[in-house]
Amino acid sequence: MRTVAQRRRRSALLWVAALAVAAAIWPTQGLSRSCRQLVGSGASSDLQWRQTATRIDHQEGRANAYRRIQHKTPCNRVVGWLPTSFLRVDAVHILVVGGYGHVGGRVSKILASSGYAVRVAGRNIKKARRLAANVGAEGVFFDACEGRSWDAALSGIELVVVCIDLPDDGLPRRVLASGKRYMDISADDRVLNAIERLDPVAKEQGGTALLSVGLAPGLTNMMAHAVAHRVGAPQEINIAVMLGAGDSHGTKATDWMIAELAQAEGRSRTFSFARDQRRRKAWPLGFADQHVLMRIMPGVRVRTYFTLNNHFLSAYLFSIGPLLSRSRWLRPFLRRALMLFRFGSRRTAIAVTASRDGAQAATARFEGGEEAKLTAQIAARAAILLLAGVLQPGVHHLGQAVGLDQFVDLFEPDALSFDGPMGQVTSA
Repeated sequence: MRTVAQRRRRSALLWVAALAVAAAIWPTQGLSRSCRQLVGSGASSDLQWRQTATRIDHQEGRANAYRRIQHKTPCNRVVGWLPTSFLRVDAVHILVVGGYGHVGGRVSKILASSGYAVRVAGRNIKKARRLAANVGAEGVFFDACEGRSWDAALSGIELVVVCIDLPDDGLPRRVLASGKRYMDISADDRVLNAIERLDPVAKEQGGTALLSVGLAPGLTNMMAHAVAHRVGAPQEINIAVMLGAGDSHGTKATDWMIAELAQAEGRSRTFSFARDQRRRKAWPLGFADQHVLMRIMPGVRVRTYFTLNNHFLSAYLFSIGPLLSRSRWLRPFLRRALMLFRFGSRRTAIAVTASRDGAQAATARFEGGEEAKLTAQIAARAAILLLAGVLQPGVHHLGQAVGLDQFVDLFEPDALSFDGPMGQVTSA
């Protein structure tokens, strides 16, 4: 005859078994944020979940990604009779380098408001802590030029998002060599080319890097891949970016433009940025896209152009801008003028054309709001996709790794359109 203690022990074991079975068959789709992901153990602490279920919930440009992963650590929480471990979005730590800047601050805010544990990093610890306090994040000191400052900031980090131009490949090399994820929104091809060469390191150690993230580069090269696919084998791709003359731009973006103006040469072209077919003049400017895409698409000639939505200001900028940007004495006045004087709309537009045999075969057009806001929204979405494990280890550019369909919901209705080979316009 069983004793009372034996009966109680048998009853407890039955409850544990029943709860373990219920947890195993619990629906993995449509999980709410309050329903945290069960990834741990039942009666045994090394019970493993090998399924992967991802839910991405988009709302106003924000997204939460939940992923069921393999887990072997000891139980750290008890729910009823069942010991469990949970993977939570707020347990995923993201370091945003330059996270209080013009674009970086927006990226930090979106990721923090999506529930991630964000560390806002930079050399100005006061600015980092101030923004972190406003968005519910943590502010830490980080000097990209001084490796000794990295240890504390990188501790426990799953993803590093870089919103500044790095001096060398030291930081991405360290992140990828540790098997972590790395994302860069730099528009400097020198930086992107150096990180590309870390592909063998990333593949060997299981790290993943995503480059050319943002508006330009980013959305521009996704559009370039889309028109190239429509044409099949393009011989030439032209990318034109039109920024709002009334929009505000960060210090780094302004410095980049001045540096490129000093090297600008070549004749202008006209592009149709909207469905009204009104053509605007744009001038050659060395966006990273033209270099990245020619490395990805050997044999295709890629050129990038720039203009403002105010024709007078554009003509003035490209007539005297190169002269001012080459002068050490006049460059500060040009920089101040570009950052302070704003006239007109803040709208952004992109036109990408692909041609073959001398004839234009396909065009993609985009129109949206402020450049910094769009860049941050695209970067935050790309970070969430990167955390969701959609990419294999290695170094990737956004256009070759992710499709436009992953970002369309961030844009205004009918913001993105295509002219097909037959001249038909289709909305994406």
